[in-house]
Amino acid sequence: APDVYWNSPFKASIRRSYEDWMVHGQKSFTKSNNMRPPSMLQYLEWIENAWNDLPKDLILKSFKGCALTIATDGSEDNQIHCFAPNGSIPSGLDLLNSTRIENSLVDLVQDIGIDESQEEGNESDNSIISVDNFCFFSVVCFSLIFFSFMKNCYFYSTIN
Repeated sequence: APDVYWNSPFKASIRRSYEDWMVHGQKSFTKSNNMRPPSMLQYLEWIENAWNDLPKDLILKSFKGCALTIATDGSEDNQIHCFAPNGSIPSGLDLLNSTRIENSLVDLVQDIGIDESQEEGNESDNSIISVDNFCFFSVVCFSLIFFSFMKNCYFYSTIN
């Protein structure tokens, strides 16, 4: 994974602590005169110090950038790191928006309740949907087809 948000400064701080220990730290040696590595307690101290040195706002921003704490309504999707122009999925924001629109349309179709069991006062009529529902259903289907077509057009235009 790329060094985004706090990962890079966190590792750099641990690296600086290790380098400082190599230059100035108390070291012990084996019988064959090989230097022992720092103790596990020393490593844990470096990790704790590196974590405590990170700005709190950087950590909070990283949760948004990784899409862990963004608003589910799509208003903060532009903060997702991998969707940035130099991110790993620069067209991802457009794809996410298209999918969100498609899902909304599917939800609308399901909310209509185009089901024979929900028709009221239509026992003698064997049709599944009323004229009003049929018109609305036609518009929704057209919209689904249109947005799928537009998404495909966008996708193919980004390939070329």
